[in-house]
Amino acid sequence: ERALKALAEWNDAAALDLIAEQLDADPDPDLRLQAAKILSGIQNPRAVALLEPAVGHRDEKVRVQVFQGLQRHLGW
Repeated sequence: ERALKALAEWNDAAALDLIAEQLDADPDPDLRLQAAKILSGIQNPRAVALLEPAVGHRDEKVRVQVFQGLQRHLGW
């Protein structure tokens, strides 16, 4: 969790890509959800492109968080 927060502070393309990878691949459901929350709240236009594929994520909590994050980013 600390690593995800540190990556969010960097807020660059490489860091966001690593967070998005954790959102999809981490075996811990709490860390997947944390990654989704971080991408949802980060102020970087690249986050939208990384969140979009996760709308169909297998984990319902992640899907909901991603959808809410996209709503915030896109002003819905």
